Amino acid sequence: MTLRRCLPGLVVLVLAALVILAWRIVPRTALPRHPPPRDASPLMPAIATAGVAQCAGRSCHGSLEPSHDHASWRMEYSLWTVYDPHARAFDTLRSDASRRMARRLGIHDGNAHEAPQCLVCHVGPAAAAPANGVHDATMVRERTFGIACAACHGCPDRWLDAHTRDGWSAKDAAAKQREYGLTNLNDPVVLVRTCAACHLGGPPGDGAIARDVNHDLIAAGHPALEFDAVALLARLPMHAKPRPRKTVQLAQLAPVATAEVALALLQYRAGSPATPWPEFAEYRCASCHHDLVEPSRRLAAEHRRPGSMVWETRYYLGLPSLPTLAELQRTLETQTLARHEVQSRAAALAEELRPLLDRAATLR
Repeated sequence: MTLRRCLPGLVVLVLAALVILAWRIVPRTALPRHPPPRDASPLMPAIATAGVAQCAGRSCHGSLEPSHDHASWRMEYSLWTVYDPHARAFDTLRSDASRRMARRLGIHDGNAHEAPQCLVCHVGPAAAAPANGVHDATMVRERTFGIACAACHGCPDRWLDAHTRDGWSAKDAAAKQREYGLTNLNDPVVLVRTCAACHLGGPPGDGAIARDVNHDLIAAGHPALEFDAVALLARLPMHAKPRPRKTVQLAQLAPVATAEVALALLQYRAGSPATPWPEFAEYRCASCHHDLVEPSRRLAAEHRRPGSMVWETRYYLGLPSLPTLAELQRTLETQTLARHEVQSRAAALAEELRPLLDRAATLR
């Protein structure tokens, strides 16, 4: 039998083998076109030896079809990488707009994707850390995943092995955070603080530099930050099995927790000699950016004199009328703007918010 006569049969066999192989590999249940809204901790302080690669295996969280007989879907990574915008946070730093912004800020060669002040929010503090020898390859690889698992769930080195053992799902979420460092995102206060750490900003700590979109960044082209925890979480695609959320409790807690994070950033801005003061990002842009005309309808409507600035209170709108809040605003809108006085007033308001958080935590 000649090769020419055998060739059609061989082609048919190869095609059949490819079809069978594709049928075995491609899942019969496709990824949902519109996944349900996602539950959207402090960011991890140091580079972990474990990362996305340890979570994304087919038998762990990288399955292409959901598991219905397990505590998790086991396809969390697959959903996250396809639907969640956090997966593309690092790619944003390679855009032309980011390069232009970096050049305006004096970042060498406009490489925003290498600048710690950009990476700390676009990949998380762990992957943003400077090169440190043995972990260099892990760090560089983790950056490409953007805001990945550890940025929200905490450093996996302590809980990665433990969470695969029998009895893990029966453990209390607060105990998992306390004993293993797995961020308790079921706690609405922790949830809001975790999101706000990047979407609003925060002082340096736990080995991470400050996450601060200040006036320099805004002037270079970075959008001013807007943060509404309830709206953000409602829009965010889910990559985990849904859990009951106390919507009334979240609506009550979110404004208070958001204000708490904003006050921590304000105290850092006012208290650090390394930061410019006054920090114009604390004020309404229109305080300065408007036509200089006389008479000014803007100044007349706001009952203020030329050259005065109006504090931007959008992060505090959900709070009740508090004397300490009014005092802080008056301090920030005076001409003196003493750093120590702003710091003291912000700390006093933060202290007054704690009972509000405790009260909201009892709501259902």
